[in-house]
Amino acid sequence: MAGWFIDSERRLRTFWRLSIFCVGYVIATVVFAIACAGVILLVALSFGKEREALAWLSEDQVMVGVVVSPPFAVLILVYVWALRRFLDKRDLASLGVRRPERRWTASVWVGLAAGVVPLAAVILVLVFAGALTGSVHGPSGTVFLLLVTLPFAAFAEELVTRGYILQNLVDVRRPVLGVIVSSVFFWLFHSLNPGAWATPLVSVNLLLAGVLLAFAYLLSRNLWFPTAMHYGWNALQGPIFGLPISGVVTGGWIELRPVSSEEVLLTGGAFGLEGSLSAVLLEIILIAAFAILLYRRRGSAAARREATSYGSPPPSR
Repeated sequence: MAGWFIDSERRLRTFWRLSIFCVGYVIATVVFAIACAGVILLVALSFGKEREALAWLSEDQVMVGVVVSPPFAVLILVYVWALRRFLDKRDLASLGVRRPERRWTASVWVGLAAGVVPLAAVILVLVFAGALTGSVHGPSGTVFLLLVTLPFAAFAEELVTRGYILQNLVDVRRPVLGVIVSSVFFWLFHSLNPGAWATPLVSVNLLLAGVLLAFAYLLSRNLWFPTAMHYGWNALQGPIFGLPISGVVTGGWIELRPVSSEEVLLTGGAFGLEGSLSAVLLEIILIAAFAILLYRRRGSAAARREATSYGSPPPSR
């Protein structure tokens, strides 16, 4: 019988399952971080390089991320699968971890383009307007490693926010609440990054980015579309143009930097474009475009259901 804790499907209610998920996620993250640091220090100790290892762990945030992103993504995948299987009583494919459907709004390549093309246009406008300047450094080992490992970081974040959190609320017909809650968690994930509290625009941008990626997930109905979009956005900022990724300075193929600190509204300052008014406007435009596509798709689906209920063939796509 359904009650405060158990629903009609004899599962824990969504609130309790999400609470268990969040607590477990924090614990898993902390244990993983301690374990990684311990392994690195043990290896360094065997070579008498423990001081160098400590300095590397505390100072080289980019390379630490490169090293830990793939195993962390695997850990989160296993964790989400276990909770989805035994707590939610659903399969992993129900979170969108499956082969995309054959439509352009589900294509991984379209998702990648949606993350790269609009942002590239904004960056070029800022360059030609004289707000950003820089020089070409050429590819490096760090650039290559970032391009290879950034997909793992994007996938882990998407699996937690747009996958587990958002889809659980969609399952109980609370998509609006799902968009809000998943976006807040996305903001929290970045709230300790360097410069995250420099200006209110940083928080606005992170929340809007969460909404945008949530809409991308709802539109595509697979996790690969928002993951590709997320990756494209980060890859273009960091390893390609050398701009900070949510406050983290990575260096890049082309090293762009603000011409003046007085133009922080346009460039975002030390946090990067994700702390700028330019990004806010871009995200609002993209959210509006995705919202229109979602509205049109739901309208078409409703028309097909109505036509089918009257015994008529559904309209062709």
